Amino acid sequence: MYRNTLLRAMAAVTLGVAVIGASAVAAGTSPFLGTWVLNISQSPNSGYTSETLTVTDAAGGSLHVTIDGTRVNGATSRMEYTAAGDNKSVPVTGSADVDAAKIKLNGNAVTYAFLKAGKRLRWGTLTVSANGKSMHGSVTTAMADGKRVKSPMVFDRQ
Repeated sequence: MYRNTLLRAMAAVTLGVAVIGASAVAAGTSPFLGTWVLNISQSPNSGYTSETLTVTDAAGGSLHVTIDGTRVNGATSRMEYTAAGDNKSVPVTGSADVDAAKIKLNGNAVTYAFLKAGKRLRWGTLTVSANGKSMHGSVTTAMADGKRVKSPMVFDRQ
């Protein structure tokens, strides 16, 4: 149970990365646009053997986000959504674990939260490096038993 919840949490972290891109575009900059790959060696306990986040322009200044991943147990996942980056709840499709995300952007950093039925399940921060080649952050997951688990995440721009 704990491991499955943690694995799902890592998928949600990727959603946060994608939503930040939407916020950046809305602000007139785009440090988050493009393709990001989870750096497995620098992301212990990610639960993935691969994960790719693709953030592209969408209508009205929003971004379309696609997240493809393969978990250590071999299961694959694909999540998608379009976000304007206005700190309002954004619906998420393709995930049984989260149905919305909220994002607050501050320059190259973002604070994010993922929700299911209005309840905050995962939250954290992500920051794009000064050279724009990597993104570092963390996710905290509220476990079913009430415990919280915090895990680091590193993504490399492709």
